[in-house]
Order: sequence, then C-alpha cells, then structure tokens
Amino acid sequence: MSDREEDEERARPRVVDKRVSARRPVQEPPEPTSGSPAGTPPVAPATPGTTSEDGTPQGSGAIPAPPVSDAPSPAEPSSPPPSAPSSSPQTAPGGPADDPLWTPEAEAEAQRVAQEIAETPSRDLLLNIAGNLINLAAIKVDLGDPLDARLLIDALAALSKELGPSLGSADAPLRQTVAQLQMAYTQKVGGPAPPGA
Repeated sequence: MSDREEDEERARPRVVDKRVSARRPVQEPPEPTSGSPAGTPPVAPATPGTTSEDGTPQGSGAIPAPPVSDAPSPAEPSSPPPSAPSSSPQTAPGGPADDPLWTPEAEAEAQRVAQEIAETPSRDLLLNIAGNLINLAAIKVDLGDPLDARLLIDALAALSKELGPSLGSADAPLRQTVAQLQMAYTQKVGGPAPPGA
C-alpha cells in the first residue's frame, strides 16, 4: 500500500457499532520540503514517544496536530467539502461525537424499559434499590470514606424501619444487613453506631 493510499485510509471515518466516529487519528507530520504549498497548515512538531502505533496521542504533553489535507489553498476555487448524508445522521451537528440523536430504535427501547418498570411490583423495585444501597455502603465502609457511608446506612435503616412490614419476607434479612453495616461502620470509625442500631 502506498503512502497516499495509507493517508486516504486514515482519513476515512471509522465505523463502530454502526456509529460513525468523527474523531480522526493524529497524522504524522509531513517531511519538510523546501517547496511546500502556501496553503498547508502548520503541523505541531512530533515529540518522541507521544504517539502510539495507531497515531493516537499518548502522555500529558501530547498535542494533536491539525489534519493535513490535499485540499487546494483558499486562493484557488474549490467545491464545498462533501457532506454526510442527512437521511440518518448518528451524531448531532456540531455536538460531541458520542452525543447520539434520538432514533426510533432508542424510542422503542425507552418504551420497552418504561413498560418493564410499570409491570414490576414496587416491592421488587424497592428491594433492588436497597440492594444497591447495601453494596454502596459496604464499599464505602471498607474501601472508601466510612463517614460518607453513614448517609447510605441511615437511608437503609429508614427504609427498613418505615417499610419493613410492606417488604414481606425480605424485611428480616434487610434488618440483619443494616445491623451488620452499622457494626462495620462503628468498627471502622471507632465512634458510636448510626442511629437505629
């Protein structure tokens, strides 16, 4: 493959999961020539070790160079650049490449999720939320900020106290788990247990 074919291959957008990436890889600076065209934009100097094999910048000092194109200089008449087809754009114009537009597929998925939530009993949703709070509190007590975990433990205690009878058979295990979290919090902090212990 010639250098020109490689440059054309790099200039093509990458397709990932049927979404077109607007990000172009950083191109290597052209070899300096004495007769470079007047309309060529300046290119940032390459620093050894700042780009990977695929041309993406590496390290904190890497500054991507502006893309070099074979377009004629502004003094020469040129046709407008080809635009993307407007029938089904995957990104908002002028927005970030990862900002997808609302598509019929996304609408159908949102309706499916809403229907699933509507069909799920509230008790199951509360137990799911309680499980998430339990996991977050345990992580905060063990690895994170135990003082921040207190809010999560207090929320679980309030949920268990106020809604315990409504939770049916899950009430007793939830109360035991809250008590264990309160004990772990007390051991980690070395102070009094959160209220409701």
